[in-house]
Amino acid sequence: MAVSNFSAHASCFMKGDEPPDSPLEIYSQSRIRSAVRLLAIIVSSILPILSIIVLYYIHSEKIRLSLIVVFTVLCSIFLAFLTSATNVEIIAATSTYAAVQVVFVSGNLTSGS
Repeated sequence: MAVSNFSAHASCFMKGDEPPDSPLEIYSQSRIRSAVRLLAIIVSSILPILSIIVLYYIHSEKIRLSLIVVFTVLCSIFLAFLTSATNVEIIAATSTYAAVQVVFVSGNLTSGS
């Protein structure tokens, strides 16, 4: 249900001119780029905030460290698919993201246990 709602709203944003007798919809490259850029902005805003909130409320050290792995993998996947970053840039950004999470967790391990 949510997917159909999203596609209905996204199609209004993305639809380009289409041939009158064709069942196919044509999307311009600029609109597709804009939609992907919007998705990248949303994901890059939500992922760090979500990881901080989740890691704050989890008190088990093992679960926290496991979640760092999960969030780091999600970060690298989103970077790979939503940006034109090179492998080196993805590795650098993902390593930085993981380091920030580890610092956050290590500062909260004593207070969370």
